[in-house]
Amino acid sequence: MAALRSFHFETEIVLSIESEESNIELPIILSGDYKSPNLFNAIMSINLIFMTVETEIVNIGDKTYVKDPITGLWRVETSIETGFVNPSDFINLKISDLRNLIFTGTESLDGVDSYLVKGNTTQNAFGLGSDNFDVAFWIDVDNSLIGKIQIEGDIRLTKNGPLGVIGMEGNAELMLVMELSDYNKTVTITTPTLPTSTPAVAHTPKPISRN
Repeated sequence: MAALRSFHFETEIVLSIESEESNIELPIILSGDYKSPNLFNAIMSINLIFMTVETEIVNIGDKTYVKDPITGLWRVETSIETGFVNPSDFINLKISDLRNLIFTGTESLDGVDSYLVKGNTTQNAFGLGSDNFDVAFWIDVDNSLIGKIQIEGDIRLTKNGPLGVIGMEGNAELMLVMELSDYNKTVTITTPTLPTSTPAVAHTPKPISRN
């Protein structure tokens, strides 16, 4: 997986967020493309109680660009840790990141015979701020590429941490399913155009007339 030049990803996330008055279930859908070593773009859709908010995200190196869903203007962050799940975190895992791996048999994933392997994480393997996830991998029998990843566990949401882009804080239960496809297809990712600030207008003071 680490040798892949690119892939397409479809990610469904459900956050069950604890609050003092009630629990909120927040579905999030991410659809985009990844290009090695550290570029990706995605459309993110968040289903709030009375509305759906959609925005775009582009990551290039250590900068993450997010489009304001209201103004349509782009802003730039200095690190992916400010709020988005990086697809590379899911494919660059080491065996030491996992424990209790069990081969449970084969399943068909979109018509492809796949090994199903389950286990747990040993540390912050996915950049999600937790070390207690149940994880399952669907691995293509023929080429050993991961076609699907499922993660379940508890996380702590912060505005400056993973998934901080949703702007909520608190304890949450996470269910994440990521499906991968279109391996090594041509992907073009470009830097968004940031808004330019309006230059200040110089005013020449008027002379004071004396009577």
